[in-house]
Amino acid sequence: MLAEQYSLAVAFVEVLTGKFIRTHADDFKLSKHVRDDLDEMLSEITRCSPRLGKVLERMAAHNAKKRFLDLQGVLVELGQEPPPPPPEITFDVFIGYRRATGSAVARVVKEHLENKGFRVFLDVDGLEDGPFPEKLLTTIAHTKHFLVILADDSLRRCRHADDWLRQEITHAIRTKRKIVPVMVEDFQMPPEESLPPRMRSLLRFNAVRYRHEHFDESMRKLVKFLPKR
Repeated sequence: MLAEQYSLAVAFVEVLTGKFIRTHADDFKLSKHVRDDLDEMLSEITRCSPRLGKVLERMAAHNAKKRFLDLQGVLVELGQEPPPPPPEITFDVFIGYRRATGSAVARVVKEHLENKGFRVFLDVDGLEDGPFPEKLLTTIAHTKHFLVILADDSLRRCRHADDWLRQEITHAIRTKRKIVPVMVEDFQMPPEESLPPRMRSLLRFNAVRYRHEHFDESMRKLVKFLPKR
């Protein structure tokens, strides 16, 4: 970790100053001559931004014991909040849905998957306390599979930036979750241009068609899309 921190600091210095000081892109064992150049560049950065310069000087300290213990320490020194810890309870599947049109199907799917041994998160009963948005997004980021229940008009309100289903879907895409759209009855995906740009890749994921009269078949197909390992 300390060596990686040093390498990261050198790369940052090169980007900030526009000067390449290594003889090879993968060579972070700098000679004394090159080390002198690094110190000079750090001084240049410190003059422009004392706080950032001091952080980079510590990250690139020749004596490894003087560096930060980890990158969280770097973030704290820069005044940035460290990333939230993973939830105490981990899940296999997160179910996102529009309450007005998808809550009944979401409940049925949750119950079926739990009977198959999956740990399933449904926002109405998965969160107990704490800031709702932060804990919700943290749970998505730490859950392997993301199901989104799509019924009539489920995506229409996603044109609004503050829509929660939109935020859930885009966060699942951004954090590279394994996304499975569950299309209820005759739901059809809208044209790509009608969705916000960051949501459009939703159209490219393999979907499961949910029909009440073919419930068992729908659930068998869904479970195949959710390998536990």
